[in-house]
Amino acid sequence: FMADRYDVSKMKAFWTVSLKTVKNSACFVMEAEELRSAAVLIPNDKANVSVGRYIRSGGLGLIFKMGPRAVSRMLRFESMATKIKSKYATPTCWYLYAFVTHPDFRGEGYGARILQESLRFLDEARQDCYLETLSSVNVEIYRHFGFELKETVRIPDTDLTLYAMVKIYKESATDRC
Repeated sequence: FMADRYDVSKMKAFWTVSLKTVKNSACFVMEAEELRSAAVLIPNDKANVSVGRYIRSGGLGLIFKMGPRAVSRMLRFESMATKIKSKYATPTCWYLYAFVTHPDFRGEGYGARILQESLRFLDEARQDCYLETLSSVNVEIYRHFGFELKETVRIPDTDLTLYAMVKIYKESATDRC
């Protein structure tokens, strides 16, 4: 959203508002000792956030902090992402809202453990999972964990490409017993 002008304080503000907005409807999966990696899962029926809830969570201040161009990009992304999500995310699936690993710990397996635990939780609940990513590199990572690429779409008037992916719960032999 920053148009290649990454600003740590603006991104921190963005994530602070975003996580406050979903705090009462999301499942947060992270390590207890040190925050090396984390996932945020939301039941799909609670994943659509109202403008009012976003504003109450600090969204208005975020708009002033990030500036109109970044906000415009975010709104275009959100509009397109919502359209794509409606095609593939069933009402009972979960939405992988965020999945991050601290840059100092990438490639050490922390993210894999968090994602595996999150997906184990969904498998036990017999639920599907939907996600979007803006990185083609992430597509291969998510494929490794059983996600299927459903659609690739360029966000209009931006340089962003959205990759929509789904992991369908597969019934095992023990589930049928």
